Amino acid sequence: MDEYEYYVIMSNKGPSLSILGSDILLTGKRIEPKRTLTYVFKDPITITTLTDHMMAPHSIVSKKIYEVLEPMNINSIQLLPSRILDFDRNIHEPFWAIHIPLKIRCIDEELSDCKILGSIVTRIKKIVLDKKVLSEIPLNDRLVFRLKEHSTIKLYHKSVKDAIEAVNGKGIRFVNIEEWTRGSYFKK
Repeated sequence: MDEYEYYVIMSNKGPSLSILGSDILLTGKRIEPKRTLTYVFKDPITITTLTDHMMAPHSIVSKKIYEVLEPMNINSIQLLPSRILDFDRNIHEPFWAIHIPLKIRCIDEELSDCKILGSIVTRIKKIVLDKKVLSEIPLNDRLVFRLKEHSTIKLYHKSVKDAIEAVNGKGIRFVNIEEWTRGSYFKK
């Protein structure tokens, strides 16, 4: 297995959600929420569209995906109890928000075809990760992380991706980081 093989996690046909209140998951620190996080639908959608993975813009996962991630004890993520409130004010649970406080600056600027402007990456044609930077961090400490150069890009190591895919969850897909572009969100 290539210890430097990473994938961007994406939703596939799931509803878009937004968090009720402030989005505490944008922080780069571990958090201790005082209550279950509540998400609401952005668009009128029926319950039949709930999937095992949804974006808000971070990942919200069902019990099926939670039961894969929780026993892996991935120290770079937090699985936070969450619920979803639909337009009829029905509550759907259990769900978990995946909080990824770990950010790693690891885009290989020489091998990548993109423009890095501080904490934003634009004109993405290809992103290549810097293996030297990653080699300095033990694999178990970087199984899941966000790019420091563009923190909305969440990367999952191949071993985590394979474990999630093994349960055939609905609404989830992965794209290899070296094949990923902004247009990947619109492909199926």
